Formats: sequence, structure tokens, C-alpha cells
Amino acid sequence: MNLLLLAANLFGALDAYVDEAIAKKTVPHAVVLVERDGKVVFEKAAGGAKRGDVYALASTSKPIAATAILTLVDQGKLSLDDPVSKFFPAFQEASTIRQLLSHTSGIFGNNDTARLKLIRDPQQLLADAVENVLREPLAYKPGAEYRYGGASFCVAGRIAEKITGEGFDAFAKRVVFEPAGMKTAAYKGRLVLVPGGISCSADDLLRFARAYPKLISAKARAEMTTKQTGALKQNYGLGWQLLDGGAYGHGGAFGTYLYIDPARKLTVAVMTSTERASGFAAEILKRLPK
Repeated sequence: MNLLLLAANLFGALDAYVDEAIAKKTVPHAVVLVERDGKVVFEKAAGGAKRGDVYALASTSKPIAATAILTLVDQGKLSLDDPVSKFFPAFQEASTIRQLLSHTSGIFGNNDTARLKLIRDPQQLLADAVENVLREPLAYKPGAEYRYGGASFCVAGRIAEKITGEGFDAFAKRVVFEPAGMKTAAYKGRLVLVPGGISCSADDLLRFARAYPKLISAKARAEMTTKQTGALKQNYGLGWQLLDGGAYGHGGAFGTYLYIDPARKLTVAVMTSTERASGFAAEILKRLPK
């Protein structure tokens, strides 16, 4: 059986679902790549999309940003258990770097729409946004709750800027984008939105996943893919949503998703661009061959 016929047999349900989702206007267009053991075994560009199209990742940026920050842990320049106050002495709360990257720091989450505007002004700099975030009272005791959001990641990114003397965009380019060979990856705009500002192609998401074991140490990767939320119900590591069977992934508000299953040596990159895409990536993952 040739490879094309084998792929058609294995991924027929996935292929049909993407066409169905576009026909039903669940998504306007999509690029889906599946890589197994370092080789792309399925590709689909539909709805007028092309494989090399660049998409705004939104929160699929989080594991990439967290990886960049963990390079500083590997270098001994940062500890996950450092308090935020070490870098911002005026901030007297007990929040740590670990908690910033696991949405348990006490800093407001995305459900606090009134305060979310503090990190959504495209004309401000990251430094200014973070100063404003840290002036706000905590929403809860650090470690006591999980509130998903972007503000805490912005604080972590600003700490990386303080350590390196670089803008977070330049820092991420140096320690992740360039070493991984991500040709289209970049933060867009004046405000470097650490947890959600990366744009890139589907192939660049695969390049990141491929390079991930080389970008940071095994110890750092273990921290990222271990539950960091204690007894709380949410299964979240550091920048990764923890999934069944040792897999991990992350999605974004516009329908992008990166999925990595080390046991099956499987990586999936899903790209689309609509706020109506809720559930699209999940349906794709359901249709992967067992």
C-alpha cells in the first residue's frame, strides 16, 4: 500500500470533518498538519487556505512563551519559586513565577473583563501594562484558585525582559524562534502580548514541537508538563494544558491548537481564524487514528 493510500485510509474521517466544518461555517478556512515520528503524515488546507498561511495563535502562544522563560531557569538566572517581589519590590504579595505560568498567582484572569483592558491596549508597552497590573489588588490568595488568563504571563514576560535586557519579542526570537527554525514566527504590534501575540504558520508550530526537547532541559520540560495546580481540578502545567495519556496541548481564541502526544510520537497543528471555532480542534483530535 502506498503512503498516499495509507494516509487516506487512516485520516479519512479527519479529512471529511474539516470539509464538513467549512461547509457548515463552523470555521471559514483551516490548515491541519499531523506529524508522526518527525514526518508529516497528513496535511489539509481548505476553505481557500494555503499550508504556508500565517495565523494569529492567540493563546496557543502560551507554551512557546513559557518555553522561552524556562530557558532562563535552565541558565540559573531565574527560579520557578522566585517571588514576583524579587523583581518588583513594590509588589508585596507571595505570588511566584511558577504560579504566574500556571494561572494560580492571584492575579486576575480573563473572566475579569474590567481589568483585562490593562493588557489589551495595543499602544502601550509591556513594561507599562505590567506596572498597571501589579498595582491592582490580587483577585484571590496565590495558589488557592485557578483563573485562566493572560495578565500573569505578561508579568512573567516582563521579568524575562528585566533579566535579559531585551524586549520579550527579541528574547523569544533568540531563544525559541531562531533555534527552532520557525521562519514566520513573530510577535506582532507595539504591545508584546506575551501569552497571545505570536503569529506563525502551521509548519512553524510543528518546528517548535520538533525542537522543544532541544530548547530546554528534560527537567524544565518535566516542570512544564507536570500538574502545577495542586489539589485544584484543572490539569495545567506551565503553559500546557495536560491531557489524557501523557499528551499535552494548548489552544487559542481564534481556533488554533497545538497537540503533542509523546507516547504516540504524534503532533498536530490546527490553524484557523474565527471566534466561532470552539470545539473545532477537539473534533479533529477525536478523529486521529488510534
